[in-house]
Amino acid sequence: MNIRETDEFKRGLARQHEVARALRQERCFVTDFQVSPEGNMRAPRIGTLDGDSIILPDLECVWPNKRGSARIEVKSKGHAEPGRISGKLEHGIGMRLFRAYHRFYKDIGVPVWLCIYEENTQKYLWQQVQNLRPKFYDGKDWGGPGRFSNHPSMDLGGMIYWTLDDFLELTIPQFVAQTFPIVPTGEGGGGGNGVSEDSKTVYIDRETPTQIQEPWDD
Repeated sequence: MNIRETDEFKRGLARQHEVARALRQERCFVTDFQVSPEGNMRAPRIGTLDGDSIILPDLECVWPNKRGSARIEVKSKGHAEPGRISGKLEHGIGMRLFRAYHRFYKDIGVPVWLCIYEENTQKYLWQQVQNLRPKFYDGKDWGGPGRFSNHPSMDLGGMIYWTLDDFLELTIPQFVAQTFPIVPTGEGGGGGNGVSEDSKTVYIDRETPTQIQEPWDD
């Protein structure tokens, strides 16, 4: 069966459109990249200087009056499941896609957010991809919270999982209100999970994207 004909894909696409609609209600300019410029439903890409291409996150959001911009990848999940190692509730995505979104952030310099919608709780979970790097990958410790797993039954390239503690629970209006304008690192004493000490302001990590070494960089 074509994956785009499955109920799971259709629910995910509907949620993506719902997030885009809600962001527009918050006075954001939103471009939906689900349908490529050619008019088909393949994942659209952006070309790179070396002739390669990067899969684009679902949504491009621009806040008016120079308040900033971001890319958002929307995933709709029925429910979180206990991790086989952590024992905690987890969500995961394909490692191939995560690498693409992290590379987009690194090469382009625009923040990329992963947005997971839990269908059973009707909650939105958010986090920037640079805060979701794997812990161990390719035999090395990369210091992130992600758990990489590879099995023949999984997506090509394996999966990466995170516990619910690795995400911020925010409604869409809260996400817009708390994420922009950008608060530079050091103002408000931001913590590693992207939240200031007063737990009211989400800051954007200001480390230069081109200086970030990815786990798959040699």
